[in-house]
Amino acid sequence: MPTPEGPFRRRVSIDDHLLLAIDDRSRCRAGRRGSAGRCRGGIIVAQTVSAATVERLSEFATLRAIGASNAYLNSIVLKQALTGGAIGYLLGIAAAAMLVRSAADSTVSLVLAWQMAAAITLALCSVASLTAIHSIKSIAPTIVFR
Repeated sequence: MPTPEGPFRRRVSIDDHLLLAIDDRSRCRAGRRGSAGRCRGGIIVAQTVSAATVERLSEFATLRAIGASNAYLNSIVLKQALTGGAIGYLLGIAAAAMLVRSAADSTVSLVLAWQMAAAITLALCSVASLTAIHSIKSIAPTIVFR
């Protein structure tokens, strides 16, 4: 497998990052694009979880009316966000791993640090669920009787 020559190239074990070459210059540029992607992803997750929570607001009110605590309702929303994030992460990391494998013989440098991606994904999902948690905290159990 040929590795392009140059002052900015170094070899990395395929077991560490699922990649063979890292370009130091492109890694710096990818950091800014990655943070923009994380912001967009967090907004999308927040909107999705909030929409799912608003659709089931009467069900949350029913749970509140029969005595469910705030912690229980919060855990339902958080589990929903983390489950969606985990499914999205698995699909995304599988697609990214196939892309990295297909680009291993080219001059394109890709880094796939899956542990960091998992931590960031789950943290974003947790933070994004806060908007939905806020909406169920203010729900009155009496809307069930309308």
